[in-house]
Amino acid sequence: MYSEDDLALLEYVSAQIADAIIKRRNADALRASEQKHRKLSFELTQSNGMKDLLLDIITHDLKNPAGVIHGVADMMTKDDPDNEMVHMIKGSSQSLLKVISNATTLSKVSMDEEIQKEDLNLHELIGEILSGFKSALTFNAIQETNNIPKDQHIHANPIIEEVFKNYISNAIKYAAHGKKIVVDCELSDKFIDIFVKDFGTTIAEDKRESIFIRNLQLSDTRGRGLGLAIVKRIAESHGGSVWVEPNQPNGNVFAVRLPL
Repeated sequence: MYSEDDLALLEYVSAQIADAIIKRRNADALRASEQKHRKLSFELTQSNGMKDLLLDIITHDLKNPAGVIHGVADMMTKDDPDNEMVHMIKGSSQSLLKVISNATTLSKVSMDEEIQKEDLNLHELIGEILSGFKSALTFNAIQETNNIPKDQHIHANPIIEEVFKNYISNAIKYAAHGKKIVVDCELSDKFIDIFVKDFGTTIAEDKRESIFIRNLQLSDTRGRGLGLAIVKRIAESHGGSVWVEPNQPNGNVFAVRLPL
C-alpha cells in the first residue's frame, strides 16, 4: 500500500517526532534538576549561615572566660614574677585565645573564602612556636634550631602558624628518636620555601603525597594525615603548596612554599 518514497517520508517524520520527544524529556529532566539544585543550594547557604552563627556564638562565649583567665594570670605574674605555674597558666590562656581566634579563619579556609593577610616576622613566629613546645622538646631531649634570618618577613594570615605547629608537633611525636629539629628557609624571586627538618624514620616515597589526604591513616606515621590535610588547605588559601621529601642521612623535610 506504501511506496518506498512513502516509507522514507514516514521514517523521516517518525525520527523527527522521536527526536522531539527526547528533547522534551531532556528539557523536563533538566528543569527538574535545576529546581532540585536550586533548593539544595539554598539549603546549603542556610546551613553555612547557621554554622557561621554557631561558630560566632561559641567563639564569643569561649573568648570571654579565656580572656578573664589570661587577665588574672597577667596580674598574678606582676605580683609574683618568679612563679612558673602562673606563667604557664598565662601562656596557656594566651594560646587558647589564639586557637579561638583562629577557629573563624579556619572556617573561612575550609570554605575557600578570602582571608586577610598581614606582614609577619617569620623568625619571631617560629621562635614563639618552638617556645610553646619547650616542655615537649625538653622531655624528649630534642635540640631545636631556628635558622630563619631575624629580618625575614612573610605576607600571610596568622593562621599560617598552624602549618609550623603541625610540622613541629609531628616531628616531636613521630620522629623524636632523631633528637633534632631544624627550621630553615630558601628564597627565590617569587617564593619563599620554609622547611621543618626531622631526623627520624624516613617516610616511604609512595606515601609522601598521600599523607596530605584527609582521614588517611598510615601505620608507620600513626595519623599524620588529618593535620597535614589542614596544613595543605591553609597553604593553598595563601596561594602556596606543601610537600615532604627525604632528609639526609635520614628523616624527613616537611616544606611549605608561600608567595613573596
